Amino acid sequence: MTGSELTSPPFSRQIYEPANPLLYSATAYAKRFVHLAFSFSLQARAYREDKSKNENPLRVRYIGTGETLPWLKKSLLDGMEITESGRANPFKWNGLVRACLSEEEVVLLDINRILLPLSPKSGFTSYSWIRQIIRFNSPEYRKRSPAIMAEFRRLMRKYEYTAGTTRDRKDTDYFYQELYLPFVEHKFGDSAHPRRLSEMYRAVKRGFILQIFHAGEWIAGDLVRIVGNELQGMASGLLPDYDAPSRRTARTVMYPILFEWAASRGLKTINLLRSRANLVDGVFASKKHRGAVAEVDCWPHTALRIYVPGDMALPTIWNSQLVNINGMLVYLEEARAKMTLT
Repeated sequence: MTGSELTSPPFSRQIYEPANPLLYSATAYAKRFVHLAFSFSLQARAYREDKSKNENPLRVRYIGTGETLPWLKKSLLDGMEITESGRANPFKWNGLVRACLSEEEVVLLDINRILLPLSPKSGFTSYSWIRQIIRFNSPEYRKRSPAIMAEFRRLMRKYEYTAGTTRDRKDTDYFYQELYLPFVEHKFGDSAHPRRLSEMYRAVKRGFILQIFHAGEWIAGDLVRIVGNELQGMASGLLPDYDAPSRRTARTVMYPILFEWAASRGLKTINLLRSRANLVDGVFASKKHRGAVAEVDCWPHTALRIYVPGDMALPTIWNSQLVNINGMLVYLEEARAKMTLT
C-alpha cells in the first residue's frame, strides 16, 4: 500500500492469529481498538464510470480510511475514474450519505467495525474479506465431493504429481521465501499483507506443510494447523511460473488431499483461508465450487457499508458482493430484492 492509503498502524499487522477460538475473537476485537485512533481520518473520493461505455455512468462516493482501496480499485471500482478527492468528517456521515443518494450516487463507507453502529442505517454491511468453511456433513460438500475426487485422480495421473508433508524448519523457510511470499505478492499486489515467518514457525508446530512435487521439484504447498476438530489453512504458496498448466493445476489438487487427510482423522471442518467477499473473485468461486460455505470472519478490523439509491440497477460485480443479513452472507442483489418485498 502506498502513501495516503496507509492510515493504520503498521505494528498491528504483527498481531498473530491465535489458534484458540476464544482468543481469536478477543484478539480480533482488541485489534479494532488498536486501529481506532486511525479510524477518524477519512478520505472522500468520487468515482465515475467511463461515459463512452455507459450513457448513464455509475457514480460512486468512497468515504473511508483508504485501507481497502487497493482491492476496491480492482473490483467494485475497476475501470472507474476519480472525479473528486478530499477529506470527510466522520461526524457528518448521515448528511453526506443522504446528499449523495439524492444525487443518485452509490456510497461506500469503509470504516472500523467498532463504528458500524454510528453509521447511517439504510445500507448493507459487507466486508473486504470473509472466510470459507468446508463441513464434511454439509449438503454442499456431499453434493460436490464425488466430482472433486474424480477430477483430483485424473489430474494426479495427467501431471504425475506426487505429494508429501513436512514440518522441517528448513522446508518452512523455503516455503515462505520461494513459494508463499512471491505468490501472495503476485495475487494481491499493493493490498497484500503477508504473514510473518515467525507465525509460520508457530503454526507448523500444530500442523504441517502439504507439498506437491512435479518432475521432482516442489512447486506448491499449503501450510495448515489443527485446532480441535478443524483443519485451518494458514498459507498457500506456488512456485513461479504461475501461468504454466502444471503450476495452476497443482493448486487444484491440494484441496482434495487435505479433504481426505482431515476426514480420515475424524476432523469435522476445514477452514480454507480468507477470500474476497464477491462471487466474481476467482478464489472465492473456486472454494465455493468445492462445497465451501461463506461466513463472516471477525479478524479483519474494517467493514463496508453500501448505500444504493432506490431501485438503481447495478453492474454484475456489485450484485455479486456478499452482504451480511442477520448473520448470513447473501448477494447484494438478493438482499435488495428481499428489502423491496418487505
